[in-house]
Amino acid sequence: MMRSNSQSRRRASQARPGAEILEKREVLTGGAGNTIALVPKAIAAPGGTTTVDVKVDPTLFKFNKQGKLLLGIDVAPQSGSTVTPKIKSVTLIESGPGIRATTARAQLTRAPGSKAVLVPIQWHGAKTTGHVITVRATVAGDKATAGNFLVGYYLPGDINGTGVVNQAAIKAIKKQNGMTANNTNYQFDADANRDGKVDSTDISLAQQNLGTATVVSPVVTANLEPAAITNGQRSTDKATVAFTGIATPGASISYTEVSNKVPPVATTVDNTGAYSLQVPLGVGVNTFQVTTNDAFGQSISGQLTPVNRTA
Repeated sequence: MMRSNSQSRRRASQARPGAEILEKREVLTGGAGNTIALVPKAIAAPGGTTTVDVKVDPTLFKFNKQGKLLLGIDVAPQSGSTVTPKIKSVTLIESGPGIRATTARAQLTRAPGSKAVLVPIQWHGAKTTGHVITVRATVAGDKATAGNFLVGYYLPGDINGTGVVNQAAIKAIKKQNGMTANNTNYQFDADANRDGKVDSTDISLAQQNLGTATVVSPVVTANLEPAAITNGQRSTDKATVAFTGIATPGASISYTEVSNKVPPVATTVDNTGAYSLQVPLGVGVNTFQVTTNDAFGQSISGQLTPVNRTA
């Protein structure tokens, strides 16, 4: 089952699904540890289905030496929803400049008692700009249910939440062998197939991802320049202030004042995952909605703690 409150060095702790105001001015859509993205979706009719598309490309992912990547997909109802989401199938659509799109049904790895599936992806052809593999998951409302749910994507083997599967990660997972969800030392991110126990299957799945990596992240931070903070108050007489932060490299990010006091501004996150943006302020209280969209297919949105312009 998807979890959204573990700690990692790369991603913020205490992540929760949904747009929210956080006092630390971190905007995020949940997920931590080896979860790389969360995509909200809905099933409208009881027992109905919906599809979810994300894109895997060489600007966001590193494949292993054999050109392979194992991607984990998990589903869970959003808070208050009664839907029981179930992944029915996954289709891989490969496309790019100069090549004809090809479609193939993915061979899924499932574990008893787990809602997650593992999707093996094999890269074919040249890794050119615009060459992507679309991962299309079909999700159904099991037992005639409907409602809002989250689709989580994770990197099996990334026990430390760094976005990288290396020998150190494999070694750490081997130390977890035999642990179950009932053990206090059980590490959720060592459990590659999300079945509540770490065993030889999880070690084997993690080893398939040895050498893989990703820069996709479920976290966006928004840090107001220190000069605009006095005695803990976000207040300034300046007409423009700087915000900096981190997000998925290449993502677009926009700041929109919810009362339309000032025009929205936007920028693109650089290839290190950092951004900087000059944001105009209207006189009085300014509340900004921050929205980011990355090439993987993830959108993160949330409001920041207001900034007051005194004159």
